[in-house]
Amino acid sequence: MPERKFGGALIAYSNIKLLRDNGRVIDDAPFIHFKIQADFVLFRPSVGSCLRGVVNKVGKDHIGLLVHDHFNVSVPLLQNGHREEVTVVKGDSCTFTVSHLYMHRNLLSMRGKHVQR
Repeated sequence: MPERKFGGALIAYSNIKLLRDNGRVIDDAPFIHFKIQADFVLFRPSVGSCLRGVVNKVGKDHIGLLVHDHFNVSVPLLQNGHREEVTVVKGDSCTFTVSHLYMHRNLLSMRGKHVQR
């Protein structure tokens, strides 16, 4: 059975339907695999997209944001040798441009640039 890649972070699912009455144990895995059909909600940001996040950290060299209360964003204040002057405080809602996407241990995080209130 091939593993399906969503190309994004799974947010929610609904309307699950079993496509077969029985499942399969694959190799020595302690899981039973079933073929299903379902509706999925994915978060699939791309480099260059403009997103909105809430400031959760203001440091000397970066701003930390949360997108959808879950996804971490780090926005370095030093961009191309120039320090961006951004006046934000914890709790502010800001827009930014996605510059990098990272997956580590199945967790999506982002790096951004050009924060605006």
